[in-house]
Amino acid sequence: QRFEISGRTIESNSNPVAYATVVVLRGTEQVAGCVTNDNGEFRLTAATGDYTLKVAFIGYRTVERTISLSNNTEVGDILLEEDKTEIEEVVVTAQLIRREADRFVVDIANSPIALGKDGEELLKSSPGVWIQDDAISINGNAGSKVYINEREVKMEKQQLIAYLRSLRADDIQRIEVIPQSGADYDASSSGGIIKITTKRNLDMGLMGTASLVTQATKGMYNVMPSVSLNYTQGKVNAYGRTWVGTNGQNYITAEHTDYSNSTIIDAESELMNKAFWGGANVGVVYDINAKHSVGGELQFNHHGGTGLTDTWTERTNLGTTTRSEGAYKDDFHSNMLTATLNYIYKLDDSGSTIKLIGDYTRTFHPNTNDYVDNIMGRDSTYRDASQSLYQLATATLALEKVISPKVNIKAGLKYTYNDNSNIANYEYLAGEEWITNAEKSYDIGYTENIGAAYAIATARLGRLSLVGGLRGEYTSFRSADGLVNQNYFVPFTFLFLVTGLTATFGVPVADLLA
Repeated sequence: QRFEISGRTIESNSNPVAYATVVVLRGTEQVAGCVTNDNGEFRLTAATGDYTLKVAFIGYRTVERTISLSNNTEVGDILLEEDKTEIEEVVVTAQLIRREADRFVVDIANSPIALGKDGEELLKSSPGVWIQDDAISINGNAGSKVYINEREVKMEKQQLIAYLRSLRADDIQRIEVIPQSGADYDASSSGGIIKITTKRNLDMGLMGTASLVTQATKGMYNVMPSVSLNYTQGKVNAYGRTWVGTNGQNYITAEHTDYSNSTIIDAESELMNKAFWGGANVGVVYDINAKHSVGGELQFNHHGGTGLTDTWTERTNLGTTTRSEGAYKDDFHSNMLTATLNYIYKLDDSGSTIKLIGDYTRTFHPNTNDYVDNIMGRDSTYRDASQSLYQLATATLALEKVISPKVNIKAGLKYTYNDNSNIANYEYLAGEEWITNAEKSYDIGYTENIGAAYAIATARLGRLSLVGGLRGEYTSFRSADGLVNQNYFVPFTFLFLVTGLTATFGVPVADLLA
């Protein structure tokens, strides 16, 4: 049975805190999430059980409460205290977060609170966004996608988090959180969209930043330097970033248990992990004239590492001891290359544009694992090797027409080519010979072609905002072995209506200009 949890977030002067992130956790697993409304109120539901309620908002300390849910629960006012360690003695009132019909917009460029933070920290402070175990979700919905400068980021979750950590607040213009994606996004984007727009250098000459992030705790370390450069001269803007990182873990656990039946268990396990990641991107934008511009970008990402686990267990009963041992080693890698080309034609001075975008991504994952077990004198040795190759290419033609300051329309066509190949070979050692395990080994893949068309209309009427649209996708799917061949059409429509479009966020600080 599910029950409702409700409450309100306030600051020290009892004013409501709008657009704070509220999540309900069972252990470390998120089971529900939402964003507070203009009055700081929230409502969400969860099944009977014991939970941790967390409330977070940029510039404030995160609040945690333990809740035992057996009926509808009103938690009352939750006081958010300003984080004095982030902003000391500065006074600024800025429109940090605004609510639009289908999204929240966080103006990072206008926020002194964002100074010194990285991209991951800023996302954690954005309405509805929750990051747990390198997975990003919006209001508890898995499968949320991240776009940077209008291009979907197709990195693995570990690569993506590493890249976000390399971004500084100085690099980011704004973050947009779209809890329910509209018709201009693929049907697979049902988990919501996060759009990050980086700053473009408008000053002539060369600018750059460098950072070094280090973390260390018992048994774990993390080191990550990054460098970014931006060069503008005349009609050309060129930019580049590079980042690397490494971390590791080394844990030893031991057990000794005496049972009442004279049985003794002794065990020890040692875990050693090392990981490395790095990447670089380079791009250029050329403004042909006031109406026409072209651009391109290349990006490479690598993530890899090794893991080794050694374990042993001894069981002693009536003076007889049996021993089991195990050694497990894995070696994993992931390499991703992306290339993007775009052309933008400005139809007028009000923001109307036509965009032609081409995008290609190639991801290759080779992995190997080796296992050795000795259980009560019987050896078992086996290994596996797998590799995955993904290729994704898209071509998009998009129109955005500003009818008036309060009304605009969007329409577009998109083609997607998706090729997927997965191979795995499992073997075990019999005497001196490696034997293939045919039941576990596989060679599978598929090719997918998707054509889509969409149209969206947006209207802002005072404190009301209305967004509506429709989308259709036609998919042709064929498996590598030819046994599956499907063609189907998927239509869908959406409508959003929101009141109270803006929120003013004020923070007490000393004189920032001084």
